[in-house]
Amino acid sequence: MGAEKHQAAPGDPAALADRLFRNLAGALELLTIYQGERLGLYQALHAGGPATSAELAARTGTTERYIREWLEHHAVSGLLDVDDPAAGRWPAVTPCGAPPPLSWAPEGRPEFNRAVFLNLLGRQWLPAIADVDRRLRSQPPARVADLACGTGWSSIAMAQAYPLISVDGFDLDTDAIEAARCHAAEAGVADRVTFTAADASGLSLSGQYDLVTILEGPHDMSRPADALRVARGLLRAPGCVIVADERVDEEFTAPASLEEQYHYGWSVVACLPAVMGDPDTAATGAVLRPDTLRRYAQQAGFQDLEILPVDAGMLRFYRLIP
Repeated sequence: MGAEKHQAAPGDPAALADRLFRNLAGALELLTIYQGERLGLYQALHAGGPATSAELAARTGTTERYIREWLEHHAVSGLLDVDDPAAGRWPAVTPCGAPPPLSWAPEGRPEFNRAVFLNLLGRQWLPAIADVDRRLRSQPPARVADLACGTGWSSIAMAQAYPLISVDGFDLDTDAIEAARCHAAEAGVADRVTFTAADASGLSLSGQYDLVTILEGPHDMSRPADALRVARGLLRAPGCVIVADERVDEEFTAPASLEEQYHYGWSVVACLPAVMGDPDTAATGAVLRPDTLRRYAQQAGFQDLEILPVDAGMLRFYRLIP
């Protein structure tokens, strides 16, 4: 049977991880199909024929930016055909058939990054950035600002790996910050790790930090350029800003890899709609390509960015150049 090749062999964690990843990508795809059915996108394509994202949004009374992401997801997944994947804006698409409606919705997401942060961030990823690793191990003790820290695992992981440093984590979500404080206490690092519920754009801590990190956060921010501008202001010389975000393809192509389908799935289901309530949102979505992050960095006053040679699986590490 064809499905047998994806069965996890007993005692093979890599095979199990691959199976779970494929299942999750498939679940996200089903949710995007559900969205297409609920919003009438398939019916509009069937009735009106090929369309640009703007045309399809007009037909269905929906928002062009969201429809573009949905169309791109369907194209990278092979569910829709795209006339010209190299076009700067969405070209015409042709429906490959409308699937039946589904009757279920997501029930929430776990803390995906907990395990990789605790096991890899301070043990492999940051040590791969030689000058950063050296500063975090040296005197005087370095201060780190961890923006968009969520429930605190990145901040905790850095403190565990580098016993000299102090880390200040910041996040807008008060519930996440409360959980982060509990996690730090349980991990025994609360004496060197603090958490504050605050908008990064409102921080008044200029020139106090040797390292500012934003780890898998920029694509989830309504105004990422503002956050990067704040990160730049938090630094004292010769500190640096390190950003990590999804390792997506550098250009849109269709069809694309399972990993690209996975990132687009999260973008359509969660990441993009979560920021579209802000009238000034950048509406980035989960598929944050290097050139887009470079544009945000330059808007924030940085000269450029450097893609770092860090083997971080589905994450790509960047250093922002002042």
